[in-house]
Amino acid sequence: MVMQVTVPQKVGECPGGKRRTEQATTRRAVIVPAMMGAAASTALAACVPAAPQGPAGADRKTRPFVALEYWTFMPTETRVPARKELFPEFEAQFNTRIETNDALGGWEEKIQASWAAGVLPDLIDPNRPSSLNDWAQRGMFEPVDRVLAALGRDDFYEPARVAVTSGGKLYGVPYIGFPQILYYRKDWYQRRGLKDPPKTWDDLLQNAQALHGVSPDGQEVAGFAGFFDKSQGWLLWQDFVGPNGGETFDRQGKLHVNTPNVLEALVLIDRLVPLMQAGAATAGYGANNGPFTQGKLAHHISSSSLAHALANSAPELAPHIGAIPIPQGPRGKGDRGGYNGIAYLCYTTLSKYKDRCEEFLKWFFSKEIHLRLFAGIDRGLLPMRNSVGKSAEYLNYPHLQAVKTIVAAGVQAQPIATLIAEDHGPNPLAFNLWAADCHVNMTKSLYLRQAAPRQALDTGEACMRGAIQTRS
Repeated sequence: MVMQVTVPQKVGECPGGKRRTEQATTRRAVIVPAMMGAAASTALAACVPAAPQGPAGADRKTRPFVALEYWTFMPTETRVPARKELFPEFEAQFNTRIETNDALGGWEEKIQASWAAGVLPDLIDPNRPSSLNDWAQRGMFEPVDRVLAALGRDDFYEPARVAVTSGGKLYGVPYIGFPQILYYRKDWYQRRGLKDPPKTWDDLLQNAQALHGVSPDGQEVAGFAGFFDKSQGWLLWQDFVGPNGGETFDRQGKLHVNTPNVLEALVLIDRLVPLMQAGAATAGYGANNGPFTQGKLAHHISSSSLAHALANSAPELAPHIGAIPIPQGPRGKGDRGGYNGIAYLCYTTLSKYKDRCEEFLKWFFSKEIHLRLFAGIDRGLLPMRNSVGKSAEYLNYPHLQAVKTIVAAGVQAQPIATLIAEDHGPNPLAFNLWAADCHVNMTKSLYLRQAAPRQALDTGEACMRGAIQTRS
């Protein structure tokens, strides 16, 4: 079976025998076997000798000029305009150009097709750990341990490091976080005399009950926003299981889901169901952002990136929104929280300029450059470097002040944020559990009143065991 794809081609890679000029890239249509193996890809990439990279310690401006191709899921113009200012500085200092390619729409398929064709870019920023881990396992990425050692390993949040560490090696530098946090109508709290902020699950439940029905503004309102669709519904499971110390697998990789920690989280969700909006069975948290800003939802769990939409579309509402890390459950110890979406920056095994890639990563993640980068990036997309995210300079940026409460909540949530079924590192079984809808069906069955919490947990555990057995 073959498929036709369009991939970036580095001019001069064999066949052809002529090395590319580094200022240009072209595109070509290639026919690649759908299941071409890594060995064939590596052989293809190896047919041209590595380009000279300059002796160690050579003057940067006299060494050979090269261009690094960077595929990103975040478009420069609309989301990271600071690249336009920063990248030319890197080129001037290091005689190395960064050529960005906004790899949007089916970009995972493009990357896999490029890998099969042996023409990967030099740099990629996967926007979720599961993709990074899959590609690292296939041999696409180089370890970045030397980079983190130079920058200060502990300055990057531990959960983000653990998530992409395999065989003792780290395969991506944590770049951007967009953790799940709890949003609520702070102005309504004040008008109803509610405990602010809600510090416990009981506080959350009582406040949601108090605001359910008719809001202080006189319109119909749901006390809590539910979301149970396939793509995002399992995040709600993690958003309550994590803060109660629950998990899917333990540190040894054994299934560890049928525990009091998980059961208590399901009991809370079950008690919140009568306070949820109609249609939650097919809603994602992103779809709930609009109704929340329209005053139809009193409490809403969503990504910290909602800050950007609020600042742009509803600036008059932003001062009335409260935002906190998701409250800890009765068994929570403060060391585990809700879900965090994480993007990383990696360099590939097929790059002919690995030392330049490392130079770029060290420069890009240096505190000075990173602070400047986040002065020109979406509000609510947060630095994964602790000394940047928690710095007064970052938190006092003028463009963040209207949504500073949200940004601060996200920064506070990141150090203890968790992932679904990959709490303790990469786990290929996580995808199987997602594909089988094991997590989301636990919570959705509560919303649809098809099961009580105990039954939902037992059924969910059976689903997971079945998915694990099928894979093995």
